Amino acid sequence: MLHRKLLGLMVAVGVMGAFAASAIPAQAAAPTTTRVVAAPAAETPAQKAARLAKPCVKTGVSGAEISCIARSQNGMKEWGSNCNPYTTRCEEWCGDFAAWVMVKAGGSAPSGYPAAASWRKWTRVSTPKVGDVAVQSTGHHVEVVVGVTRSGSKLIVASVGGNSGNKVTYHSNNSYASWTYHDNPAF
Repeated sequence: MLHRKLLGLMVAVGVMGAFAASAIPAQAAAPTTTRVVAAPAAETPAQKAARLAKPCVKTGVSGAEISCIARSQNGMKEWGSNCNPYTTRCEEWCGDFAAWVMVKAGGSAPSGYPAAASWRKWTRVSTPKVGDVAVQSTGHHVEVVVGVTRSGSKLIVASVGGNSGNKVTYHSNNSYASWTYHDNPAF
């Protein structure tokens, strides 16, 4: 008898479960679509350099604009063997960096500019202004002048140079070498 009661209870539960299941409307399976989202293309070093400089580019050449563009590149690194975003050539690139900055600001570079010594074609001055260039006395390196101050009688020139430690580097006082300064004829 106990056996029949248990069997009846099991049948009742099964019937009620089926009834309950039929009382709830079955939801139609929502169609699934796979959306493929393309990853953004990686930014090239040249694109990054242009993006960083963009807020600095105004109308006309000025020392402030040249300084802003040069400073915006601080920390940009080369890859491989002297490959950099300022030229398509893999070579010593301090002159290419200085030319890129000048052209980006609306100015120009001297002929033969990849060579640092070619920047000596600009008129030599004893006290530079922001936007001029500093050329090492050896002629092997050029940097963009981004600040000029005096401490007593001592001239303190801040500069930004490409290919300085294999990257663009800001120097708060370029007294680490002997320099000649050359006037930017664009302003």
